[in-house]
Amino acid sequence: MKKSFSWKKTLLKGFFVLLAIIISGQLGSGEFFGAKIAFGYGANGVPGGSGGAGGGGGFGIPEPLTTNNSTMTVGVNQPGSLNQTFGDGSEVKVAVPAGSVSGSTSFQVTQGQMTEANTPANTTGAIMVGGQIFNINAIDSNNNGVRDFSQSLTITITMPNLPADTTDLGVYYFNDLAGQWQLVPGATFDPASGKVTFTVNHLTKFAVLKVTGTPITVAAAPIVPGKVLGVSTMDGTQTIANGSLIRGTNHKIYVVSGSNKVHIRSLAELVKKYRGKKIISVTDEILATYAEKVNGVIKYANGTLLRGADKKIYVVQNGVKIHIKNLTELAQYKSSKMHQVSNAVLAQY
Repeated sequence: MKKSFSWKKTLLKGFFVLLAIIISGQLGSGEFFGAKIAFGYGANGVPGGSGGAGGGGGFGIPEPLTTNNSTMTVGVNQPGSLNQTFGDGSEVKVAVPAGSVSGSTSFQVTQGQMTEANTPANTTGAIMVGGQIFNINAIDSNNNGVRDFSQSLTITITMPNLPADTTDLGVYYFNDLAGQWQLVPGATFDPASGKVTFTVNHLTKFAVLKVTGTPITVAAAPIVPGKVLGVSTMDGTQTIANGSLIRGTNHKIYVVSGSNKVHIRSLAELVKKYRGKKIISVTDEILATYAEKVNGVIKYANGTLLRGADKKIYVVQNGVKIHIKNLTELAQYKSSKMHQVSNAVLAQY
């Protein structure tokens, strides 16, 4: 009885201390309940620990969170385990240790299929085990993508079709900016259980590839000359919608803006603004038909034809416009696209 009265008295005292802090504006009401748990009391107010003399109680990190087949949201210093199962029998477990995130962060796992942009190139001889890509993503409370973490996350993928011979098997993640698969070092494979385990401090698309020698990088599908992959119309002409993401052989990624292209300069920008959007691989000839816009200023590539209000035609060479004086000169650029521009644009060259 005395023992019961003692912990109730301690709890009541702690409650009034925290209440005073809330009133003073130093702690939000939501934080109060998190603090109550962190100080060793569950949601029902009963002290944590095993009880008894010297029993464990108390102070530490928030209680671990386990989520099955739905989005998992963890707070600062809160460990969590997300378990996701799929219809083909595969499973993914993402273990997030305490201290991995700086704020409330939601984790989600989905399956994806191979596309033209991320299919391993035939010349590499790579085989994607199960033909499945696992998209493991995280967002913060403002719906901004979270890619990097302070602690390493442990990911376990269970694959019913994992080969018994694990020679040349590797876990790879897809590098959107480089347009290639990159090896995740240190992965382990257990054919008996079908489990593949690895640790990473960033999230993206992951797949298990079988490729001779387990190289550091595996190229994605090569670009077919004269073809825009996955984009065509009934008459065979190639069309790319406004806002689409395109990439040439230099692996730079651009967003189409009318007749212009705008370079996406970082992975953070790609994830934040265009997460989940398909990247269309195009030939350099098609890429060159879009003028590049930098900080709102259009930069036309070498060989581009410009025509101003006075109907004079110029060709851009090394950032300078050169007047084409006759039809004989113009015939040399018959395959080049001509842009009707303002005198203000012409004045930039």
